[in-house]
Amino acid sequence: QGDKKLPDKLMDTQRHLQWLKSVRKSHDSVAVSSFSQAEAINTRGIYTISMQKGGRGVIPTMESSVTVFIPPHQKEATVHCNKTYTLEEITNLQSKLVLVAPKEDKLRGGTVQIFIDVFEAIQRLASALVKHCASGNSEYLMEERGVFCRGNLMEVVDNVNEQAHNIENELSDWEIKVENCRTECILLNFFTMQQLIVLQRELLRVAREGSDYLDQLYSQVFMLLGAIKPDVSAPEIDTAVRQGLASPITGSEWTMGTDSFYTQQ
Repeated sequence: QGDKKLPDKLMDTQRHLQWLKSVRKSHDSVAVSSFSQAEAINTRGIYTISMQKGGRGVIPTMESSVTVFIPPHQKEATVHCNKTYTLEEITNLQSKLVLVAPKEDKLRGGTVQIFIDVFEAIQRLASALVKHCASGNSEYLMEERGVFCRGNLMEVVDNVNEQAHNIENELSDWEIKVENCRTECILLNFFTMQQLIVLQRELLRVAREGSDYLDQLYSQVFMLLGAIKPDVSAPEIDTAVRQGLASPITGSEWTMGTDSFYTQQ
């Protein structure tokens, strides 16, 4: 009643034994390396969430905004020290850890589960900030936050999640405000949100740095403002910004004449 093919199967196993050993060794190597990286991040990693990494006219993305840096360690010089991981690399590490982590680690809040909890909180906060930027909220357009993996990491997770929760709640209020502004200020409807963000960033720099910045003004600004005032010049932009700063106007007062136009953030 035995398996008549058992001898053949054993022979096949014997022939592939070396390959199986190499696969097991490779798997163990990946597991050890992944655990080592997760542990290094958990103990001294510094997550950075930055909305400043996009270029002119570029809305920040999750991919561009999240990194984690492992600083040098005096007592432990490993390949994981003094290294910065991108969001893609952190995500790949998370995928490996989920595959190789023992069940006990996940159940008891071990290295892997803590790493995942922190990373998910970081992603939630980054996502909330990116959505604000995509909605044109200038309060967050140059935002940068650092999260240090130190001490009780569950307290770190709670703190980051609380920040994310507060920013998520602000988002719906901001979107309503933007909709109201578009209703009150018809000129805003000439532009997409990304175009408004370009104008906002550039005109704010004119306001902060003065006429010296006019020579560096993004060329797209002239093209965009040309939709409401053809052939607009740099001096006219500077004058309009100064007028806006001196006497802010409400939506019902927005006007456009032949010799001047008004802009506001």
